[in-house]
Amino acid sequence: MAIKASKQIRALIHSLCNGIRREKDICEYLLDNHKEFTDVSETEKTVEYHLSQLKQTGLIHFKYDGRIIDLER
Repeated sequence: MAIKASKQIRALIHSLCNGIRREKDICEYLLDNHKEFTDVSETEKTVEYHLSQLKQTGLIHFKYDGRIIDLER
């Protein structure tokens, strides 16, 4: 699986930021609940990429302990 750089995946990850507050937890959720995410390292790269893009656009912020804050909500 290549790193998914689609708007749908970014929207899904952004929506998960509201209920799931850590990068690791988002990866575990995707691996457990979405059949297109099968490889752990590729899923981690995908989530890391999309979270960095969301942070650059100002939609989320990371607290000092790594927790994600969704700034739109």
